[in-house]
Amino acid sequence: VHNIFLATTPLAVVHNVCKDVKWEGINFRLRMYEKFFRELREAPGRKDVLYYVADGLDIFFNDMSEVTGVSRDGRQASDSGSLAEEQAVATAKLIAERYEVIAAPGGGQPRKPIVASTERLCGWGGAKICSEADEALYPDAPTDSKYLNAGGYLGPAQELSEMISAVLQLKSMAVGEHKEKGQNSDQYYFKLYYWDHQDRIALDYNQSIFGNFLEIVNKPCESDWAR
Repeated sequence: VHNIFLATTPLAVVHNVCKDVKWEGINFRLRMYEKFFRELREAPGRKDVLYYVADGLDIFFNDMSEVTGVSRDGRQASDSGSLAEEQAVATAKLIAERYEVIAAPGGGQPRKPIVASTERLCGWGGAKICSEADEALYPDAPTDSKYLNAGGYLGPAQELSEMISAVLQLKSMAVGEHKEKGQNSDQYYFKLYYWDHQDRIALDYNQSIFGNFLEIVNKPCESDWAR
């Protein structure tokens, strides 16, 4: 999935924070994310830049066809470097616009700095499914894709740094049932963070930014996951 993402993303800047670094397990990527965003947070410069995280497992950008592929005058994106650059800027602008719609929906609702991807399966790595009590912690949603998917999220460096640091702390301090549940997946700890910080995270219920490979049929398969 990561190679497909790199080959197809229309965005010009992609930071692979785990490239050419020895893999040390599922928590390793979070530590690399935390280091990347902490350095950005501490560096001088603009603080209003939006950053997206896609973990390369099951997340991709959803339909961006209105600004990618073919220009208004019929040119293909591969026809010229200038067109590719033009469409990269247009895609970034479209993602930012969709982010604002989700983060600040209006109607008196507070603005939330982080937008996270969603899925139709309430669970986490290793085919672990939410209990009824877990499901009750999620708010009502306009679509079936009402559950957080920790594979993709978008926001300013400061907010992403704080979230990732908190998730790492939750995992490092976990004991008993929480430690067992999150043994093979960081998504469980992202869910814990989300449940306690719904004022900071908006979910992309309509998947206007992020799509994922779990959005097919919510039913068991031979691998004990969804197909």
